[in-house]
Amino acid sequence: MPASGGEYLTSKDGILKVVIIIFGVISFALTTVSGYRGALGWPFAAFLMSWVITLFVFFFILVNLISKMDCGVPFEAVDFCFSFIFFVFCMSGSIVLSIYGCSGSKNCDERIAATIFGFLTAILYFVEMYFHKDNAPEPLKYLTKVNGIVKIVVVTLGCIAFALLVAGGYHCGRDSPCTSGRTFALATYIICWSVSVIFLLIYITGLNEKIGGSFATADFVWAVFSFVFCLTASIVLACYIDSGGWSRSRLIAADVFGFFTTVAYLIEAILLKKSSGSILPS
Repeated sequence: MPASGGEYLTSKDGILKVVIIIFGVISFALTTVSGYRGALGWPFAAFLMSWVITLFVFFFILVNLISKMDCGVPFEAVDFCFSFIFFVFCMSGSIVLSIYGCSGSKNCDERIAATIFGFLTAILYFVEMYFHKDNAPEPLKYLTKVNGIVKIVVVTLGCIAFALLVAGGYHCGRDSPCTSGRTFALATYIICWSVSVIFLLIYITGLNEKIGGSFATADFVWAVFSFVFCLTASIVLACYIDSGGWSRSRLIAADVFGFFTTVAYLIEAILLKKSSGSILPS
C-alpha cells in the first residue's frame, strides 16, 4: 500500500503524480483553445479522461481512502494498469494532434504546444509504469522489459508513419506510378503495424506462454520481414515525395517515420535473436 498524506507528496511517486497532473491539465487546456472538432475530439477526450481519473487516484492516495477500498487486487496493480491505459490514450491523442498540425486552427502555437505537452504526459505515464513494474500483473510485466519497450516504440512509430501518409495524400492521379508507389508504402506500413499490434496483444495477455517457443520464432521472423518491407516502402515513398499530394511536409514526415520504424524493427530483430539464442529451428 503506498504512503499517504505529506509522506506521499514528498515521495518519488507522489512528485511524479503531481507533475503528470500538471502536464495533463495543460495538454487538454491547450487542446481546447486550439480547437477540437471532428477527429481532434479524441485528443481532448483522451487528455481529459486521463487527467480526471489520475486526479481522483491522487486524491484517494493522499487522504488514504484506498486503505478502505477492496478492489480484489492490490491497488498498486490497479494504478499500474491506469498508467498503461493513460499512456496509450495520451500517446494516441498526441499522434492525432501531430498529424493535423495547424490545419483548421487559428491558434497554431497552442496546437503545437498541446502536441508537445501531450507527448510529454504520455512519456511521464510510461515512466510511472516503469516505477511500478514490480506491481504489474504478470502478463503486463512484458511492457517494462527491453523487448516490450521496443515493441511499443515499433507500434507507435508505425502508426505515425501510415497516419501521416494518409494525411499527406497518397493519390497522385489515375494510372500514375506515384499512386502505385505510395499505395504500396501505405499498405506495407499498415500491414506491418497491424500484425505487430497483434503480437503485442498476445504478449500482454500472456497467450505467448501457451503457444510456446514457436511464438518467439514467429516474432523474430516477422521483425525481419517488417524491416525489409518497411525499408523498401520508405525508399519507394522517398522517390515520390515531390509528385503531388495534399501536404509535402506530411509526406516527408511520413517517410522519416517510415525509416525510423525500419530501424526499430531491425533493433527488435537483433534483441529477439540475442534473447532467444538460436531462434530459428534447425
